[in-house]
Amino acid sequence: MRVMMVNLMIVLMSAAFFVYTNGIDVMGNGPNLNKHLGAQDVKTDVLDIMQKHFDLSLDYLYTGVQYDSQYGERPGLAKKLRGMSDAQWEAGMAALNKYLEHGGTTEQAFVSKLHFKGGQTASLTKASKGQIYMDTLQTLAGDSQTMLDLYNNVYSRAILNDGDIAHYLEEKIEKEVEHSHELKGHITTLDAMKGVGAAVAAFDSNL
Repeated sequence: MRVMMVNLMIVLMSAAFFVYTNGIDVMGNGPNLNKHLGAQDVKTDVLDIMQKHFDLSLDYLYTGVQYDSQYGERPGLAKKLRGMSDAQWEAGMAALNKYLEHGGTTEQAFVSKLHFKGGQTASLTKASKGQIYMDTLQTLAGDSQTMLDLYNNVYSRAILNDGDIAHYLEEKIEKEVEHSHELKGHITTLDAMKGVGAAVAAFDSNL
């Protein structure tokens, strides 16, 4: 957590330095004004992507610690969640870099996106830990679909206004589709093991 906070401070200082040294007015005038406005909207949309990635990173960090504890005792899922947390954090940083590359500023629109809402996503007080495990996998699959919806929504505007951001989103969509399929496969496999003794432990050891 302390490493993440240090990273966030570095992000803020880097953003401020970028604006100081490279900030430009991209609004313009004349017949291209609408395109500039559209590009501005897409650039702000990238901040929504950044915020969602950072939210999910914290969700997975906390939940991974939970599953690694004596109450969770599911090291396979705990390890996977830690990896997913790192990947989401890196994706958030990539989105921020994309925003800055396109002349994004650190004014109010940027600052308002720095309120992250991550937290644990599993309640280990439920009676059935097997059901909790399945619930967590389904939550991860739902998160993946949410990211796909967000990517596609922004892409529909970027394709008309900003080719570079559109290309960035095409790559993100392709990777997220693969991730979504992987999670759905895990859910199908675990569901097929219902009724098998120690099924969750066996599944987790191979995750």
